[in-house]
Amino acid sequence: MIRQLNINNYEAFFVLGADPEEKLAPRRVVINISIRFLADADADANANACNYDDIKDTVCYRSLLSFLDKKLEGAGFNLLEKATQYLYDALVEYLKLNWNQVFSCRVEVMKPSPLPHRPLESASFICSDW
Repeated sequence: MIRQLNINNYEAFFVLGADPEEKLAPRRVVINISIRFLADADADANANACNYDDIKDTVCYRSLLSFLDKKLEGAGFNLLEKATQYLYDALVEYLKLNWNQVFSCRVEVMKPSPLPHRPLESASFICSDW
Protein backbone atom coordinates (compact mmCIF):
# COMPACT_ATOMS: atom_id res chain seq x y z
CA MET A 1 0.00 0.00 0.00
CA ILE A 2 1.24 3.49 -0.83
CA ARG A 3 0.54 6.28 1.61
CA GLN A 4 1.27 9.67 0.09
CA LEU A 5 0.69 13.24 1.16
CA ASN A 6 0.23 15.70 -1.73
CA ILE A 7 0.41 19.45 -1.36
CA ASN A 8 -0.97 20.96 -4.54
CA ASN A 9 -0.77 24.45 -5.99
CA TYR A 10 1.16 26.02 -3.12
CA GLU A 11 1.94 29.57 -4.23
CA ALA A 12 5.23 31.19 -3.36
CA PHE A 13 6.92 34.38 -4.50
CA PHE A 14 10.60 34.76 -5.29
CA VAL A 15 12.85 36.12 -8.01
CA LEU A 16 13.08 33.61 -10.83
CA GLY A 17 14.56 34.22 -14.25
CA ALA A 18 17.75 34.88 -16.12
CA ASP A 19 16.59 38.03 -17.94
CA PRO A 20 17.24 41.38 -16.23
CA GLU A 21 13.55 42.35 -16.23
CA GLU A 22 12.68 39.09 -14.45
CA LYS A 23 15.06 40.01 -11.63
CA LEU A 24 13.25 43.26 -10.82
CA ALA A 25 10.62 41.73 -8.53
CA PRO A 26 9.55 38.40 -7.07
CA ARG A 27 7.14 36.47 -9.21
CA ARG A 28 4.47 33.91 -8.39
CA VAL A 29 5.41 30.28 -8.76
CA VAL A 30 3.27 27.22 -8.11
CA ILE A 31 4.73 24.33 -6.16
CA ASN A 32 3.46 20.76 -5.94
CA ILE A 33 4.91 18.43 -3.31
CA SER A 34 4.40 14.71 -2.80
CA ILE A 35 5.71 12.78 0.19
CA ARG A 36 5.47 9.00 0.18
CA PHE A 37 5.63 7.27 3.54
CA LEU A 38 7.52 4.04 3.07
CA ALA A 39 7.45 0.95 5.20
CA ASP A 40 10.65 0.04 6.99
CA ALA A 41 11.66 -2.87 9.19
CA ASP A 42 10.38 -1.22 12.37
CA ALA A 43 7.08 0.32 11.34
CA ASP A 44 4.64 0.89 8.55
CA ALA A 45 5.29 4.60 8.01
CA ASN A 46 2.30 6.85 8.60
CA ALA A 47 0.07 3.91 9.53
CA ASN A 48 -0.56 5.45 12.93
CA ALA A 49 -1.96 8.63 11.39
CA CYS A 50 -4.14 6.57 9.06
CA ASN A 51 -5.36 4.36 11.90
CA TYR A 52 -5.45 6.70 14.89
CA ASP A 53 -6.21 10.11 13.35
CA ASP A 54 -3.55 12.01 15.31
CA ILE A 55 -1.58 14.84 13.66
CA LYS A 56 1.55 14.07 15.67
CA ASP A 57 1.82 10.84 13.67
CA THR A 58 2.21 12.56 10.32
CA VAL A 59 3.81 15.52 8.56
CA CYS A 60 2.07 18.78 9.44
CA TYR A 61 1.87 20.61 6.15
CA ARG A 62 1.27 23.97 7.87
CA SER A 63 4.62 23.60 9.63
CA LEU A 64 6.28 22.32 6.45
CA LEU A 65 5.05 25.27 4.38
CA SER A 66 6.16 27.73 7.07
CA PHE A 67 9.62 26.14 6.93
CA LEU A 68 9.70 26.47 3.13
CA ASP A 69 8.49 30.08 3.30
CA LYS A 70 11.41 30.91 5.61
CA LYS A 71 13.88 29.15 3.30
CA LEU A 72 12.55 31.21 0.37
CA GLU A 73 12.75 34.62 2.10
CA GLY A 74 14.99 36.74 -0.10
CA ALA A 75 15.77 33.83 -2.42
CA GLY A 76 16.42 34.33 -6.09
CA PHE A 77 17.28 31.96 -8.90
CA ASN A 78 18.18 32.26 -12.55
CA LEU A 79 16.86 28.83 -13.44
CA LEU A 80 13.75 26.85 -12.70
CA GLU A 81 15.95 23.79 -12.30
CA LYS A 82 18.01 25.38 -9.49
CA ALA A 83 14.90 26.66 -7.71
CA THR A 84 13.38 23.17 -7.81
CA GLN A 85 16.55 21.50 -6.50
CA TYR A 86 16.73 24.10 -3.70
CA LEU A 87 13.15 23.36 -2.63
CA TYR A 88 13.66 19.60 -2.93
CA ASP A 89 16.75 19.83 -0.69
CA ALA A 90 14.82 21.99 1.81
CA LEU A 91 11.97 19.47 1.88
CA VAL A 92 14.38 16.59 2.55
CA GLU A 93 16.06 18.67 5.28
CA TYR A 94 12.69 19.36 6.93
CA LEU A 95 11.62 15.72 6.78
CA LYS A 96 14.89 14.45 8.20
CA LEU A 97 14.66 16.93 11.10
CA ASN A 98 10.99 16.33 11.86
CA TRP A 99 10.09 12.84 10.67
CA ASN A 100 11.67 9.66 11.94
CA GLN A 101 10.22 7.38 9.28
CA VAL A 102 11.38 6.38 5.82
CA PHE A 103 10.10 8.66 3.10
CA SER A 104 10.44 9.48 -0.55
CA CYS A 105 9.58 12.85 -2.05
CA ARG A 106 8.89 14.78 -5.22
CA VAL A 107 8.88 18.55 -5.82
CA GLU A 108 7.56 20.29 -8.92
CA VAL A 109 8.01 24.03 -9.41
CA MET A 110 5.86 25.63 -12.08
CA LYS A 111 6.51 29.04 -13.59
CA PRO A 112 3.22 30.42 -14.94
CA SER A 113 3.41 32.40 -18.20
CA PRO A 114 7.19 31.99 -18.48
CA LEU A 115 7.51 33.77 -21.82
CA PRO A 116 5.87 37.16 -22.21
CA HIS A 117 3.81 37.58 -25.37
CA ARG A 118 3.95 33.84 -26.14
CA PRO A 119 1.09 31.35 -25.88
CA LEU A 120 2.70 29.22 -23.18
CA GLU A 121 0.65 28.56 -20.05
CA SER A 122 3.52 27.38 -17.86
CA ALA A 123 6.84 25.57 -17.62
CA SER A 124 7.80 23.26 -14.77
CA PHE A 125 10.68 21.19 -13.47
CA ILE A 126 10.59 18.18 -11.13
CA CYS A 127 13.12 16.79 -8.65
CA SER A 128 12.19 13.40 -7.24
CA ASP A 129 13.69 10.27 -5.76
CA TRP A 130 11.14 7.99 -7.39
